[in-house]
Amino acid sequence: MKQLNGYCVNHPDRPAVVGCSLCGDFLCEECQQAGADKVCERCLRETQRTTVASRWEERLTPGGFFSVLGSLASGVGDFFSGVPHGKGGWQAFLFAGLALLSGAILSVGVNYLIGPASSETSAQLLWQKQLWLTPLNLLGLLPLLLFDALICFGLARLYDKTITFSRLLRLVSYSAAAWLLYAIPTLGMLLALLLGSFFLFTGAKRALGLTTFQALTLPLLPIAIKAGIVFLIRGGLGL
Repeated sequence: MKQLNGYCVNHPDRPAVVGCSLCGDFLCEECQQAGADKVCERCLRETQRTTVASRWEERLTPGGFFSVLGSLASGVGDFFSGVPHGKGGWQAFLFAGLALLSGAILSVGVNYLIGPASSETSAQLLWQKQLWLTPLNLLGLLPLLLFDALICFGLARLYDKTITFSRLLRLVSYSAAAWLLYAIPTLGMLLALLLGSFFLFTGAKRALGLTTFQALTLPLLPIAIKAGIVFLIRGGLGL
C-alpha cells in the first residue's frame, strides 16, 4: 500500500497511507480500516449524527420512519452513505418490519378499492376471509430478511474481512422499504424485488465501498439460493 509523506494523526509512530477525504488528517492502515471510504473515524461519527438513518436509530419515531422513506426516494446513494457503521442494527430491522406492515396495509387498501373487494358479493366475502393473510405473509418475510443478511454477510466477508454483520443487517433492512410497492396490483412483488435489489446494490457500493461486480453479487446470491431451495422442494414433492 502506498505511504504518504507523513504520520498518522492517531498513531504518530506509524506512517500514513491515506488522508481523510473530509478533514485531510493523515491515517495509518489501521485507522483507515476503522473509518469508511477514506473518512476518519471522528469525521464519520460527526457526519452520522446528522444523517437520516442515524436519527431514526436514535429515536425510533413515526416521523423518523417517514424521513427514511423520503430520504431513500430522494437520494438512495446519499442515504446509504450515511447509514451507521457501529454495533447494533436491530433498529434498522424494526424499520424493515414497519415497512413490511405498511406494505400489507397499503395492499389491503388497494384491494378494497380496485381488487376483489370492489367486485360482486361472493368475491367480497372470499377476500374478507383471507384478509388476515396479507399482513401475515409480509411479516413472514422478516425471517427471510435475516437469512438474506447472513448470506450477504458471508459473501461480503470474502471481499472485505472488516465488514461486520450489523452493517449488512442495516443494508438489507433499509432495502426492505421497497416492499411498499407490494401494494401495486399484479406487478407489486416483482417491482419490490427489483427495487430492493437496487437498494442493496447501491448500499453495498456506497456504505461498504465494494466494486460494481462485488456489489451486484450481494442481492443476487440470496435470490439464487432461495430459488434453488424452492426448485428442490418442488422437485421433491413432484409439483
